[in-house]
Amino acid sequence: MGNLNLYVDENASKPITLNLDVIMGNVTVYVPASWQVATQTANIMGATKIPVEMTDYAAQPDLIIKGDAVLGSIIVKQV
Repeated sequence: MGNLNLYVDENASKPITLNLDVIMGNVTVYVPASWQVATQTANIMGATKIPVEMTDYAAQPDLIIKGDAVLGSIIVKQV
């Protein structure tokens, strides 16, 4: 029942896997604009939002988000 802002550094070792279980809250993940993001989330009365240009499924993902969003949201934004 809160908010979390998570900033991923461009120099981080890739790929990164985040395991997020969001319940009645919001998580905003800030990633470099050049990164590709893949999701494996279950949304129950919640949402996972990623900019379209970050979801090239033919490319190797730099960030993989796994988990659940229940009555909350996981939002990916470009830095």
